[in-house]
Amino acid sequence: MIPGLATWRDRPVAATFLASLLLSALAVGTGNLNRDGMLYTEAARAFLEGGLPAAKAVFTWPFLPVLMASLSALTGLSPDTCGHLLNALFLATACALMVDLIRRSDPDLAWLAAFVVLALPGLNEYRNELIREYGAWCFTMIALRLAVEWPNRPGWRPSLAIQGSLGVAMLFRPEAAVFFVCILLWQHGQTSSMSRTLRAVLLGGLPALLLLGILGAHVAGLIPDSSRIAGEISRFNFSSFDEKALEMGKAFNDYAREEAQTAHAILFFGSLALIPWKLLGKFGIFLLPLAAFAFVPLKNSILGRYSLLAWVFGGHMLVLAVFVLQQQFASGRYLGPLLLFSTPFIAFGLQRLIGQWPHWRLPILVLAGVIALANVTSLKPPKTHFPAAGAWLAAHHERESPRIFLESARTAHYAGWRYSTRAVPPNRPQLATDVAAGTYDMVVLEVSRKDKDFADWLMQSGLREIRRFSDANGDAIVVAEVIAAQRQVSSSAASKSVDTRASE
Repeated sequence: MIPGLATWRDRPVAATFLASLLLSALAVGTGNLNRDGMLYTEAARAFLEGGLPAAKAVFTWPFLPVLMASLSALTGLSPDTCGHLLNALFLATACALMVDLIRRSDPDLAWLAAFVVLALPGLNEYRNELIREYGAWCFTMIALRLAVEWPNRPGWRPSLAIQGSLGVAMLFRPEAAVFFVCILLWQHGQTSSMSRTLRAVLLGGLPALLLLGILGAHVAGLIPDSSRIAGEISRFNFSSFDEKALEMGKAFNDYAREEAQTAHAILFFGSLALIPWKLLGKFGIFLLPLAAFAFVPLKNSILGRYSLLAWVFGGHMLVLAVFVLQQQFASGRYLGPLLLFSTPFIAFGLQRLIGQWPHWRLPILVLAGVIALANVTSLKPPKTHFPAAGAWLAAHHERESPRIFLESARTAHYAGWRYSTRAVPPNRPQLATDVAAGTYDMVVLEVSRKDKDFADWLMQSGLREIRRFSDANGDAIVVAEVIAAQRQVSSSAASKSVDTRASE
């Protein structure tokens, strides 16, 4: 027996935490930084240089960038590295707390829960990305873990701890505010030595006062319309939904147009259908044990034990419904809390499957481990052309110049240039016009392997390729300079324009 192995068998929570950290390290080491992560990194750099106003000018809800910058200042590490470290700790804590919450009610289920929470595809496939969700999940799970003990030990100190945890979660993702309501409604049905009214006041009094204060300030015009808080409040204004439905109805045939609410119904139910459609895909193979949960004995008793998770599951579903009705899309990571809150029910279903087919126990657990590794590794070659092009640009042009057109936002990040100002679609015809007018001396462009006419466009625009950074798929970052003859023509045209204006 390996020393200490028996001890680790009794520590599913600690093992989950460490395994999660290892998975995050593997994911970050083999992946590329995502676009949101580049934005947060720029905001963190802005905070280090100009404080909170500078960070908010880059990103309006900059709590994560501020944390990244603060840790960077303390450790000397780069802001993006600090962001990955924070995210790894946040996600590991969230996973460990979920296993601990399950261990509290069902100790025999803890290890299966650990396998589930570490292998769920939709929960773990973003480990290489720098996103705000991990911080929100972490502090939401802290609040839920505190809340399950609340009915047995009610008091103002535990209530402040719950409120504080959710408050921090909101600093990452404002929509975490819905969990205040979920916890408040859940505790109303729990038995306790304290009256329901007093419990409601302790848990919900302070958040209610803050909400009323924010709404009052918004109505009074004290909160700028451009602020993130005003933007979150405006999510409940569905006038844009009506406009989209009316615009969509113009494309219908005459019979559909005559039916007044056809477009609204199609847009409404079609938008909401995005949530279950994407959610089923994010469960992956774990749909099987989730379906098996329907046949678990005493299923209603299990649902009762984890009724808090059912409440927060429903609350987050409402948040997603409001979002998709406005935006008509739902990113996969927005579904992460739903997967996290489903962990005990998937674990019970998995326990049932193993109980019915015990000889499949080892293959099932091995498969879970393989899925966990597959979530954080990819057979696709990494996109190395962005870092390579960024390093070249930084070496040859340390500072940004208005004479250089940089189309690639990701290249800008790796060059240490501003990322946020380039998050716009390219306009090649306008670029050719600007080059002809002498606006730029150099252009840096993203070129797809499918863009067969790029060489012809380059020549016709008076540009000459001087460097190309390609990935294994053939996509590339191309650096091109204005041909000398073209530059002279542009300069001559500019001089004539000046002379003409002077004579006038």
